[in-house]
Amino acid sequence: GFVSSVSIVGRYHGQNQSNTLTFDNGPTLGASYWEHRRFRLGTSIEFVNGWEFFNNWNISDGRGSDRANEELYEGDFFGTIDEMYLKGKIAGIGVQVGKQKQKITREFSTSSKRILTVERSHIVNEIADNKPWGVQLSKELFGMKHKIGFWNYGLYVEGPSGQAGPYTADLDGRTGFSYNLELPLTDSTDLFFDYVFTDA
Repeated sequence: GFVSSVSIVGRYHGQNQSNTLTFDNGPTLGASYWEHRRFRLGTSIEFVNGWEFFNNWNISDGRGSDRANEELYEGDFFGTIDEMYLKGKIAGIGVQVGKQKQKITREFSTSSKRILTVERSHIVNEIADNKPWGVQLSKELFGMKHKIGFWNYGLYVEGPSGQAGPYTADLDGRTGFSYNLELPLTDSTDLFFDYVFTDA
């Protein structure tokens, strides 16, 4: 057949929050609760020609929770698309098409499984546009790895009554362009340059 492997991928990330605040000659206030951070499930399908179809979904428990910042996606078991793309090579050029991570800055490029803080810095979350829909092309030239991306930041899916879900697409026209450069300097050191432009 033309399929070489099928893998189930997934991830759950949660944490317990516990804090207390004691006032002079006053009461002690505090709270302890569990916070859902990320819950994802999907598949990776690899084809014999070297191409891969990857899809990962944010998962709902159908219940939510008592605190807004703890909630899993309510409603359907599969809530929203986290990533969904097809990648491979055409004439020696890497091609990746779909909803994917836009690798701007080293901090955002690094998985949250490996960063040393609870969450990424505010400035990185403001600069990076999470995981938009787009096309990325990559090629190694003159000892450097180049990657260019063309993006639509307004393409998303909505379900009935505004609920998240893969039902309808909306396009608001926000587009963008990105360029990434990776230059190996030594066996243990690389130099990176990231650039992104949006029209909004």
